[in-house]
Amino acid sequence: MSLENVQIALLRHLIGTLSDDARIALCCAGKFLHANWRNLEDVLAKRHVVAILDDDPEKLASGEVLGLAVRPVDSVTGGDIDVVVITSDRMEDRMVRRLERLAGEGVKVIRTFRIDHNPDVTPEVIQAVVTQASPELYDEPQPWNDPLPEVPPAVGVEINNGCNINCVMCETHSASRPIGEMDLDMFRESLDQLEAVHCKTLTYHTVGEPTIHRRFEDILRISHERGFEVTLSTNGLLIHRHIDALVRWPVAVIRFSVDGATRETYERIRVGGKFDRLLDNLRLMRSAITEHNLPTSVEMGVTLSLDNLREVPLFFDVFGRFVDDDLITFGLLNSLTAGDVDYYEGAKLINVDRLNVPCLPLWSNTYVGYDGRVSACCRDYHGELVVGDTRTHTLTEIWNGPALTELRAKHAAGDVAALPRACRNCYTAGSAAASLISYFITSLRRAEPHLSPLEFEQRMLGFIGTLGPASPRGGDQSGPGDAGERSYPLPVLN
Repeated sequence: MSLENVQIALLRHLIGTLSDDARIALCCAGKFLHANWRNLEDVLAKRHVVAILDDDPEKLASGEVLGLAVRPVDSVTGGDIDVVVITSDRMEDRMVRRLERLAGEGVKVIRTFRIDHNPDVTPEVIQAVVTQASPELYDEPQPWNDPLPEVPPAVGVEINNGCNINCVMCETHSASRPIGEMDLDMFRESLDQLEAVHCKTLTYHTVGEPTIHRRFEDILRISHERGFEVTLSTNGLLIHRHIDALVRWPVAVIRFSVDGATRETYERIRVGGKFDRLLDNLRLMRSAITEHNLPTSVEMGVTLSLDNLREVPLFFDVFGRFVDDDLITFGLLNSLTAGDVDYYEGAKLINVDRLNVPCLPLWSNTYVGYDGRVSACCRDYHGELVVGDTRTHTLTEIWNGPALTELRAKHAAGDVAALPRACRNCYTAGSAAASLISYFITSLRRAEPHLSPLEFEQRMLGFIGTLGPASPRGGDQSGPGDAGERSYPLPVLN
């Protein structure tokens, strides 16, 4: 997949800067090496890979992976190796800490799964990788070539589809699907369906704001009693109404969607939202977590566009007291909207958008609506992509049923003309471009922390302008509208 392609490209660059006699240990690398050996063999062959480190008894018993000796993690010291490459994002924190002790012994530690956090990954390194990249860097995965999971790996549950604001990129109030909310009996039945497919994680979201549900506190209670790990994605403007319930029945993750770091930009994008209320509620949530020692992680998601690109460093300055820097993440604007695409056409980062065909979540996700109907799409504003109904069929039957199977086949074939209108008008950034932009933000903040917002924006625009097409597939790449040449007004910062 393209995210892995980006990681491999950066890893190749980092390994390529090591001396030829560098002694390298690869940690938890069996699956990683089997999948990526073709792309790493030449650079690794020029260095001295001394071992694979792992705590998996089965791998240790096998003795080797691809001809490389497997050794226990604690068996090496700084006298044995010069570099350790951590290749798994599923490692427990304790193992990461055990490996990073080697850094104190002069060993370089490279973490491929958070590769942008390596100090050697500078903006110049990322730019070099982009400049030297082959078109394969932007290739998307092809899950239709793999066996389809018997059950959906991830399921979202929409407890309501109404919203208390009307963001310019969503225009939720223009949705033609009737506004409604899931009753508690339907919610319990939905949890039954999730348990039947071995899913104990739960997100209350597709296109609505969950906290406006009239029985939201009961929803929290039931989820907690049933042992579900809940992610609450919210605009955060009503958290003050539910803070007691969030303390009594805490969620695993509360993710605030915030698209402006100044009052002017925030309230222009999130129409109807109040910046001061957002800050108050972030402060309230953080205080509750500290006071009650809640097991709740606070995250923040930002949708990047030309309207807020200049404010990227301000997100950390303004919100860093509430959210750890690592948990402020940046996605890219897409064309999924209930209204027209005028805002998308005027504010998108032009050269990284692509027709989202094939749509990869068709092979990994499904979404239960408030009325029990199941959609193939995470943002089905108009109910165009309904593929079944949990009131008459199980999630497993719907996942493997004819409607979703046919839709997957059309996407895999790139048969755009045969797709529903929502799919034909769905433009987004490829995962390689999105990852590279996110990595560039992290590395630029680390390398040049004193850049002004304007300087940061100029560097970002320069980098984005060098990115290649997200995907050659899907036919016309011009976007859902006919924007032509445009000039883009920049936001004014107070």
